[in-house]
Amino acid sequence: MINGFKKIIFFGLILIVVHLIIFITFDFNSYFIFALLSILVYAIYISDEIKKKNEGKFKQDIVRQKEIDRLLKERIEKQSRLLKLYRKRLDQLYAELAEKTKKSTEEKKGDKERTVSYFGSNKNRIYHKENCRFGKRIKQKDRIFSEDLGFFKKKKFKACKVCMKKLQ
Repeated sequence: MINGFKKIIFFGLILIVVHLIIFITFDFNSYFIFALLSILVYAIYISDEIKKKNEGKFKQDIVRQKEIDRLLKERIEKQSRLLKLYRKRLDQLYAELAEKTKKSTEEKKGDKERTVSYFGSNKNRIYHKENCRFGKRIKQKDRIFSEDLGFFKKKKFKACKVCMKKLQ
């Protein structure tokens, strides 16, 4: 089978041969009319071949575009599912955060009602307020807790010079 380009060249060669035969056998007017008609037929043939090629490319482009559309649609659906999962997880985290915030505010309210607590060290015999930065360095096993300052004064503990400055 002859492909498209070879068909066009073959058809053109046949037209040239036919033109030569008609030019030799007939007069100039007949040849001129035949030449115009053959050029018109040749142009129509070439345009049909070009249309066929373009239709094939067009069909391939349509198939490619459908494939691209399908892939994009799948990707959008996947991202949509992921977005829903992220939103759900984010809502859970916000709920947990709200719950923790609520608990911490309740604890702070409870701290305000509670009296100030003190603790001291068995080793150096110094007592501190609950939130003293130096008192936090004392190991858990060496700490003694009390809500009453009198407890530490009876046992001859010294007051911390940083946190107990205001009470002295």
